Amino acid sequence: MTVVSVEKDFESLALVLVADFDAPVEQVWELWADPRRLERWWGPPTHPATVEQHDLSVGGEVTYVMSGPEGEQSRGWWRISAVAPPRSLEFTDGYADRDGSPSAGTPTTAVQMHLTEQDGGTRMRLRFVFASSEHMQRLERWGAFEVFPQSVGQMDALLTPYITTQPRPGGPPMRKIKSNFFISLDGAVESPDKWHFPYFDDEMGAAVGAGFATTDAILMGRVLYDEWAAYWPEHADQPFGDVINPIKKYVVSNTLQTAEWENTELLNGDVAQKLTDIKAQDGGDITMSGSATTVRWLLRAGLLDELNLLVHPIAVGDGLARLFPADEPTIPLELLNAQTFKSGVLNLSYGPANG
Repeated sequence: MTVVSVEKDFESLALVLVADFDAPVEQVWELWADPRRLERWWGPPTHPATVEQHDLSVGGEVTYVMSGPEGEQSRGWWRISAVAPPRSLEFTDGYADRDGSPSAGTPTTAVQMHLTEQDGGTRMRLRFVFASSEHMQRLERWGAFEVFPQSVGQMDALLTPYITTQPRPGGPPMRKIKSNFFISLDGAVESPDKWHFPYFDDEMGAAVGAGFATTDAILMGRVLYDEWAAYWPEHADQPFGDVINPIKKYVVSNTLQTAEWENTELLNGDVAQKLTDIKAQDGGDITMSGSATTVRWLLRAGLLDELNLLVHPIAVGDGLARLFPADEPTIPLELLNAQTFKSGVLNLSYGPANG
């Protein structure tokens, strides 16, 4: 069950709601940060919301309208007072007039939302502080305190594709293999340094960071290993150097005889079985960056759990390797998440198609 507790404190004019999710913090945060996903749970099932304006920067505003079963509508607004993605958000929530502007003379509610890791998933703590005792009592009479858990309860279904732990009978959760690519509109993944950097911004940086948030191992092929092993040990003082050098690294190769790079393990022979065994071990997710040949093999073998693509609005033309060559067999996938950045980059996440 999503909501684990709801506590009312009339002395401090507060209500505290706690909910637990099996999905990672970054995906729970997206239910607030993405307006299309926010409107799928902000509001009870009988009064779904439509988000009209959405700016989660400090001083920014969110405006929304809730529509009832008889066509009745009520409007509301937030004003953001503090934000620390992907961990916390604080805002004032109030009623709005028909034009969306704050209703004069109506009470407001201060809302604090915090996300923390909890047993491999996420705990969300929501604290509502009301304007007065009369305001709080009125909301209780209207049934708002029952509505809040109903609204939050809708978040579970939205997070199902992002659950990071698949329980196994009598054992720990299964780990996931997640692949990440910078990719052009025409499918190129080779040499992103030649076309990617003009599109890198804070939104993309946050997405890249989220991709490594649950990681405790890296999987790569022979070509990428050769490139990185020649560079990163000599550049440990650079950003990412202090991460990639000590982390556990698995290299898929039947030709590489030794791997001198710190904390590297070669996988050869029955690689599919070895990766299956590794996924069954305790630990975080296994992340990939690049290694298109290995990713295609993992997809064919049914071992890849997520294919994450940052699709850049540029066609790079001939001469660079594509993620999927023309002779690649058909592999159906299911869209797990989609996000559009201000730069025009699409942040897409795919998983194996069910059935």
